[in-house]
Amino acid sequence: TEQTSGCNGEAETERPVLKFNLSAIPDNATITSVNFSVVVTHPTQGQQTVRRLNNDQPENLSCSTSALFDAMVDGATYGSFMNWNSGGIKTLDLGSSAVADVQQRIKGSDALALSIGSNAELTAVIASSDVSPASRPNIVVTYTQPPEAPTYFALAGKTTSSLTWAWIEQAFTETNNVVQNQ
Repeated sequence: TEQTSGCNGEAETERPVLKFNLSAIPDNATITSVNFSVVVTHPTQGQQTVRRLNNDQPENLSCSTSALFDAMVDGATYGSFMNWNSGGIKTLDLGSSAVADVQQRIKGSDALALSIGSNAELTAVIASSDVSPASRPNIVVTYTQPPEAPTYFALAGKTTSSLTWAWIEQAFTETNNVVQNQ
Protein backbone atom coordinates (compact mmCIF):
# COMPACT_ATOMS: atom_id res chain seq x y z
CA THR A 1 0.00 0.00 0.00
CA GLU A 2 1.38 3.38 -0.85
CA GLN A 3 0.37 6.99 -0.63
CA THR A 4 1.74 10.11 -2.23
CA SER A 5 2.18 13.42 -0.50
CA GLY A 6 2.78 16.85 -1.88
CA CYS A 7 1.92 20.51 -1.50
CA ASN A 8 -0.49 22.16 -3.92
CA GLY A 9 0.19 19.42 -6.44
CA GLU A 10 3.73 20.68 -7.09
CA ALA A 11 5.64 18.32 -4.82
CA GLU A 12 3.80 15.37 -6.32
CA THR A 13 5.43 16.02 -9.69
CA GLU A 14 8.64 17.73 -8.56
CA ARG A 15 9.47 15.67 -5.46
CA PRO A 16 7.13 12.74 -4.95
CA VAL A 17 6.84 11.19 -1.50
CA LEU A 18 5.66 7.60 -1.21
CA LYS A 19 4.71 5.72 1.94
CA PHE A 20 4.70 1.93 1.98
CA ASN A 21 2.94 -0.23 4.57
CA LEU A 22 5.24 -2.97 5.93
CA SER A 23 2.77 -4.55 8.37
CA ALA A 24 2.39 -7.74 6.29
CA ILE A 25 6.04 -8.65 6.96
CA PRO A 26 6.39 -10.82 10.10
CA ASP A 27 8.31 -9.22 13.00
CA ASN A 28 10.72 -12.18 13.14
CA ALA A 29 11.62 -11.97 9.42
CA THR A 30 15.18 -11.40 8.28
CA ILE A 31 15.17 -8.90 5.41
CA THR A 32 17.49 -9.88 2.55
CA SER A 33 16.68 -7.30 -0.17
CA VAL A 34 14.52 -4.27 -0.95
CA ASN A 35 13.67 -3.30 -4.54
CA PHE A 36 11.71 -0.21 -5.59
CA SER A 37 9.75 -0.14 -8.87
CA VAL A 38 8.15 2.80 -10.65
CA VAL A 39 6.73 3.33 -14.12
CA VAL A 40 8.53 6.19 -15.87
CA THR A 41 6.24 8.18 -18.16
CA HIS A 42 8.53 11.15 -18.92
CA PRO A 43 12.15 10.03 -19.38
CA THR A 44 15.00 12.38 -18.46
CA GLN A 45 18.78 12.35 -18.59
CA GLY A 46 18.87 13.68 -15.02
CA GLN A 47 20.04 11.72 -12.02
CA GLN A 48 17.18 10.56 -9.80
CA THR A 49 17.91 10.11 -6.09
CA VAL A 50 15.80 7.83 -3.89
CA ARG A 51 15.86 8.65 -0.17
CA ARG A 52 14.22 7.40 2.98
CA LEU A 53 12.39 10.05 4.93
CA ASN A 54 13.32 10.25 8.60
CA ASN A 55 9.62 10.66 9.33
CA ASP A 56 7.56 7.57 8.46
CA GLN A 57 4.36 9.63 8.57
CA PRO A 58 4.81 12.22 5.76
CA GLU A 59 1.07 12.82 5.65
CA ASN A 60 1.43 14.54 9.05
CA LEU A 61 4.04 17.05 7.85
CA SER A 62 2.88 20.58 7.10
CA CYS A 63 3.01 22.13 3.65
CA SER A 64 2.69 25.59 5.18
CA THR A 65 6.20 25.32 6.61
CA SER A 66 9.27 23.71 5.11
CA ALA A 67 8.68 20.50 7.12
CA LEU A 68 7.65 18.31 4.18
CA PHE A 69 10.32 19.67 1.86
CA ASP A 70 13.02 19.31 4.53
CA ALA A 71 11.93 15.74 5.25
CA MET A 72 12.40 14.89 1.56
CA VAL A 73 16.11 15.67 1.65
CA ASP A 74 17.08 14.80 5.24
CA GLY A 75 16.83 11.00 5.15
CA ALA A 76 19.31 8.32 4.15
CA THR A 77 20.14 8.18 0.45
CA TYR A 78 19.50 4.74 -1.00
CA GLY A 79 20.98 5.55 -4.36
CA SER A 80 21.24 7.87 -7.33
CA PHE A 81 20.15 6.30 -10.56
CA MET A 82 20.83 7.38 -14.14
CA ASN A 83 18.85 4.75 -16.05
CA TRP A 84 15.66 6.83 -16.29
CA ASN A 85 16.36 7.97 -19.85
CA SER A 86 13.69 5.68 -21.29
CA GLY A 87 10.09 5.04 -20.38
CA GLY A 88 8.69 1.93 -18.74
CA ILE A 89 9.14 0.09 -15.47
CA LYS A 90 12.33 0.86 -13.54
CA THR A 91 13.30 -1.49 -10.72
CA LEU A 92 16.00 -0.28 -8.37
CA ASP A 93 17.87 -2.35 -5.78
CA LEU A 94 17.91 -0.02 -2.77
CA GLY A 95 20.84 -1.84 -1.14
CA SER A 96 21.96 -2.69 2.37
CA SER A 97 20.84 0.62 3.94
CA ALA A 98 17.26 -0.06 2.87
CA VAL A 99 17.54 -3.64 4.14
CA ALA A 100 18.61 -2.35 7.58
CA ASP A 101 15.90 0.35 7.60
CA VAL A 102 13.10 -2.09 6.72
CA GLN A 103 14.44 -4.56 9.32
CA GLN A 104 14.14 -1.83 11.96
CA ARG A 105 10.73 -0.63 10.78
CA ILE A 106 8.99 -4.02 10.82
CA LYS A 107 9.47 -3.98 14.58
CA GLY A 108 8.37 -0.35 14.92
CA SER A 109 6.42 1.96 12.65
CA ASP A 110 5.56 -0.70 10.02
CA ALA A 111 6.01 1.99 7.36
CA LEU A 112 8.70 3.17 4.98
CA ALA A 113 8.49 6.61 3.38
CA LEU A 114 10.58 7.37 0.27
CA SER A 115 11.16 10.48 -1.81
CA ILE A 116 12.50 10.86 -5.32
CA GLY A 117 14.61 13.94 -6.06
CA SER A 118 16.52 15.03 -9.13
CA ASN A 119 19.55 17.08 -10.09
CA ALA A 120 17.68 18.05 -13.25
CA GLU A 121 14.15 17.63 -14.49
CA LEU A 122 12.40 14.99 -12.43
CA THR A 123 11.17 11.92 -14.23
CA ALA A 124 7.39 11.71 -14.20
CA VAL A 125 6.12 8.51 -12.60
CA ILE A 126 2.72 6.86 -12.44
CA ALA A 127 0.84 7.87 -9.29
CA SER A 128 -0.24 5.53 -6.53
CA SER A 129 -3.83 6.25 -7.52
CA ASP A 130 -3.37 4.78 -11.02
CA VAL A 131 -6.16 2.41 -12.01
CA SER A 132 -3.78 -0.43 -12.83
CA PRO A 133 -2.07 -1.87 -9.72
CA ALA A 134 0.81 -3.07 -11.93
CA SER A 135 1.59 0.56 -12.82
CA ARG A 136 1.68 1.86 -9.26
CA PRO A 137 4.97 2.45 -7.44
CA ASN A 138 5.84 -0.49 -5.22
CA ILE A 139 8.54 -2.05 -3.14
CA VAL A 140 9.37 -5.73 -3.06
CA VAL A 141 10.87 -6.84 0.23
CA THR A 142 12.49 -10.27 0.21
CA TYR A 143 12.89 -11.97 3.56
CA THR A 144 13.40 -15.28 5.30
CA GLN A 145 11.87 -16.54 8.52
CA PRO A 146 13.40 -18.77 11.16
CA PRO A 147 12.07 -22.32 11.09
CA GLU A 148 9.20 -23.04 13.41
CA ALA A 149 9.71 -25.35 16.35
CA PRO A 150 8.90 -29.02 15.77
CA THR A 151 5.30 -29.92 16.51
CA TYR A 152 6.32 -33.22 18.05
CA PHE A 153 9.53 -34.18 19.81
CA ALA A 154 9.92 -37.35 21.84
CA LEU A 155 12.28 -40.08 22.89
CA ALA A 156 11.57 -42.90 20.46
CA GLY A 157 13.89 -45.50 21.93
CA LYS A 158 16.90 -46.08 24.13
CA THR A 159 19.53 -48.68 24.69
CA THR A 160 22.49 -48.77 27.04
CA SER A 161 24.60 -47.02 24.36
CA SER A 162 22.20 -44.73 22.44
CA LEU A 163 19.03 -42.67 22.41
CA THR A 164 16.71 -42.36 19.43
CA TRP A 165 14.65 -39.20 19.05
CA ALA A 166 11.65 -38.59 16.80
CA TRP A 167 10.22 -35.24 15.70
CA ILE A 168 8.16 -33.59 12.99
CA GLU A 169 10.06 -30.67 11.46
CA GLN A 170 8.13 -27.64 10.21
CA ALA A 171 10.60 -25.96 7.87
CA PHE A 172 12.86 -28.39 6.05
CA THR A 173 14.17 -31.93 6.02
CA GLU A 174 17.18 -32.42 8.25
CA THR A 175 19.74 -35.12 7.69
CA ASN A 176 21.26 -35.10 11.18
CA ASN A 177 21.26 -33.39 14.54
CA VAL A 178 23.65 -33.31 17.45
CA VAL A 179 22.25 -33.97 20.90
CA GLN A 180 24.60 -33.18 23.73
CA ASN A 181 24.39 -33.95 27.42
CA GLN A 182 25.22 -30.72 29.26
